[in-house]
Amino acid sequence: MTLCWCWLLIGACGPADPSPGDAVSELEAVRLARSRPREAAERCAALGDATRSAVCMEQVVRVLDPEGAFSACDQLDEIVSGECFFVVAERADRPDWCGRAGEHDFDCRMHVLSGRFARWIPEGSAPGEVEDPALARIREAGLDPEDPRPWSAIWRWVLGSQQPLDRTTCSTVREPMRREACEATAVAVFHDRLSQARDLGVALCEGELPATLSVRPDPVLEEALAERRATDLCDPEARRAPPPSPHLPGSGP
Repeated sequence: MTLCWCWLLIGACGPADPSPGDAVSELEAVRLARSRPREAAERCAALGDATRSAVCMEQVVRVLDPEGAFSACDQLDEIVSGECFFVVAERADRPDWCGRAGEHDFDCRMHVLSGRFARWIPEGSAPGEVEDPALARIREAGLDPEDPRPWSAIWRWVLGSQQPLDRTTCSTVREPMRREACEATAVAVFHDRLSQARDLGVALCEGELPATLSVRPDPVLEEALAERRATDLCDPEARRAPPPSPHLPGSGP
């Protein structure tokens, strides 16, 4: 999910014809955020346009204490307050606040879940070793343990630290859906590693892969590598610029 962080480009996220006074007030509010955050929040709430108020408030709540930030979001029109509550819930590690994030509720809970991985997943864990605590953490985040997406995020974190990548460790996961999600996520992690190396200019078209891309012998991953070599890994034009941030939910440390 991409939030609208374009307050520096006045008007980029606001209405087609923003009020010049609102634009100035928004900048003033953001400049006040660190020295007088509560006053800044009041200024954001007083802006004439609801969308501009929301964009302004999303900046200010980052420097307010959690309770103050929640109250600040509560001043916004309900139609535009979802992203503000998303920011506050993630920052405060409060999945129960995600219920106020509107259409962003699920993404909010996924962010809170992934933000906790480093606290409870021991380095070097195998998927089966974290299955039971993962179930509890998914429920704590208010997510459905029958939904494979939270499991995929957890497996991405666990498998992302493996060197070499070993898809067979997913066999230690007891429940079939979770095991299938783990196996599919291992393939996704391998593709991500290949893409990152490709974009850095690493030679991947033939021969042995670098140690950082090593995998345990696995016909599924071998087939994935062959498919990539037949498409983009041997094409110098396929290299892409890296995204603004690689840190997606469950993307690992």
